[in-house]
Amino acid sequence: MAMAAEMPTREVYVNIKSAIRRRDPRSAVGLANTLPPDEVRELWRLLREWSVTETSPNDVETPALVRALYDNYSLDPLQAFLERAIVVVSHANKSTI
Repeated sequence: MAMAAEMPTREVYVNIKSAIRRRDPRSAVGLANTLPPDEVRELWRLLREWSVTETSPNDVETPALVRALYDNYSLDPLQAFLERAIVVVSHANKSTI
């Protein structure tokens, strides 16, 4: 029964990743805002992962910016830090690997 409850959240993550790949931060932020508050930590984990795996190997700024935004969010959990992290990953040069 737990799988049925997890599917919508998993689909949201897949759709957020698709929006980031399309360079559509508005859609990605809108989808992120639909997640329950207890899923924010997982979204941050995915954003930190995607800032490395979805960007060019030469791009060292994106992971650093996302990490700095996460550190700021950890100190003061404002939604703006999460939204900016999504925008940063969305606008980063995507990997061609």
